[in-house]
Amino acid sequence: RSSDLWLANAGARFLMPALLFAGVAMAAAAPRWAAVAVVTLHAVLSWPAMVDKYANAGAWRLREWPWAVVTGQVAKEDYLREQLWDYRTAEMVRQQVPPDDHLLDLYSLPSAYSGVAGVGSLPSVPFDQMADTLALAAAPRPESLDRQTCRFPLVFLRAVRWRLLDDFPLRWSIQEATFHYGQHERPVSRSWLLKAAPAPQDAPRAVDGNLATAWHTWTSAPEGSFYEVRFARPQPLDSVQAVMPNLRGGRLKVAVEGQNLDGDWIRLDGQQDVETLTTRPLRREAIALVHHHGLKWIVAPDREQGHGRIGRAMAMAPEAWGLVEVARVEGARLFRLRD
Repeated sequence: RSSDLWLANAGARFLMPALLFAGVAMAAAAPRWAAVAVVTLHAVLSWPAMVDKYANAGAWRLREWPWAVVTGQVAKEDYLREQLWDYRTAEMVRQQVPPDDHLLDLYSLPSAYSGVAGVGSLPSVPFDQMADTLALAAAPRPESLDRQTCRFPLVFLRAVRWRLLDDFPLRWSIQEATFHYGQHERPVSRSWLLKAAPAPQDAPRAVDGNLATAWHTWTSAPEGSFYEVRFARPQPLDSVQAVMPNLRGGRLKVAVEGQNLDGDWIRLDGQQDVETLTTRPLRREAIALVHHHGLKWIVAPDREQGHGRIGRAMAMAPEAWGLVEVARVEGARLFRLRD
């Protein structure tokens, strides 16, 4: 349920676009003396000396007037190194990464000082997908995956879907879905229509040929969640496969269905086998996703906060990831992807 995911992402920043219109409406509706009082109160509360009395110590705000920098007594770079801890990381990136290159920013750089266009956290679905894939690859224990194969008499199908029959307390994911006729796997077509609920934006990740990527529900999976592939024209099929975790043990109850030429949905999972795949870290496969987005660099923290687990895993064995560690400062590492 996409609405549940949106409501769970609470934050005051989402109110900011509405504040302009709310302010205009309040000023239009309030008496003149009240509008003047509100503007005066806003000006007083915004004064740097007043902000310290109610704001969190880490909140972004003006703390002082940098007269020494303005008058040239202190170099801007020296001032920033002293006042902005993350400037050291931005400076490292600016010195090492060519301006025309792009990087994956797992650190949350102050981009005004990095000189490089980074794919960062807040505004980007590709970032969420890459960060999630890298986090799974960096886990101390790789996730165990099972391959489900459903065999059935030859039939022409318009679509195939996997549908959850009962609530599942963990997130439900499909790493890879494939479709077969005899010994031949049907090649993925750009004209296929991919549907999923929740998280339809991640649907292509289950047919991209990369086990490290997946479509998943992000949170615990409600009954009725589904993943569907609709073909451009009916396909002759006699088996379908899906790779997913948590299949063994019977806790995950999934129906595999196909839509025939009459438009009816029929069960395809009457005869099925489940094979446990060899458990291994999917580090190179995760980096392949970063390559796919045209990125050549990764900057990551190596502390406990944020994406530090990813940065530490990369720093421990960069060769296993297909990376070269280019530079480091306290709290951060810069990696270049091998060609």
